[in-house]
Amino acid sequence: MRSLIVAAVVFTPLPVAAQFSFNRAEMVIARPAELPVAYDDRATDADGNFVDIGGVIAALRNEFDDRIAGVYSEPERRSRVIVRLTGHDFVRDRLQHVDGQAITVEFRIGASHTLIELQRTLKEGWPEILAKVPTAHAHYASEVTGELVISVISDDDASQERQSELSLLLGVPVKLRQQGLAVLMPGLVHQ
Repeated sequence: MRSLIVAAVVFTPLPVAAQFSFNRAEMVIARPAELPVAYDDRATDADGNFVDIGGVIAALRNEFDDRIAGVYSEPERRSRVIVRLTGHDFVRDRLQHVDGQAITVEFRIGASHTLIELQRTLKEGWPEILAKVPTAHAHYASEVTGELVISVISDDDASQERQSELSLLLGVPVKLRQQGLAVLMPGLVHQ
């Protein structure tokens, strides 16, 4: 029997007095709001119908396993999949056919870090990030930009100077975004 857990993540600014009283041990990794959703495994055909491209994405991740910096599609051009790769070895764009629909696979080379390297840096560097930016509370590695995206409560903590400091410390690009805390809402379990 399969269970589906549905949870809503809501970002709500806290009153000033409560902003720094959260318990980091109980926090959950979350993607900040207002950032692009690029991790979709669907594309659209010429008529706007969704086409499942999960198999194409899985095959690309398998083929370029040691070079993958990101795989995503853009909302305005859903019939195209973009693959970001490290290194400078040229890879020719491809046309994949899924359910009778043509999907363009566009390769962009020259990324500085793989997605796995970014995720590892984020995991291992989180204590250092919190030491430098105590209001950091949500984070992810962006497959679109190749940055570590970190949400902070304070506008002051999202400064360009702080961003540069963290990038230098961690050795990877960092993007700081001012964002209220993620508030977990009770999930529903469907059987």
